[in-house]
Amino acid sequence: MTETMPLVKIAPNNPVFDLPVLVGILGVVNTLTMSVMERTREIGVLRALGASRWRVRRTMADESARRRRTRQCRWSSTCGHRGVTRAG
Repeated sequence: MTETMPLVKIAPNNPVFDLPVLVGILGVVNTLTMSVMERTREIGVLRALGASRWRVRRTMADESARRRRTRQCRWSSTCGHRGVTRAG
């Protein structure tokens, strides 16, 4: 019996695998940070223009619901007519 050795040994501390993971994590952190900063600025402008806290909350909830509906419509239009079902 001859055992073949893999070309690259997958190890937890292998820098070849650590670097892409680190870059990915930094990309996600950067994206979320920028999103929070933009949303904070948007809320500040709304409040400065006289919107109540209730109105700001309602605006954020409406935007979230609109995004969810858009995503559902896109999913059903791209996958629904092909017979693809969504798992979960």
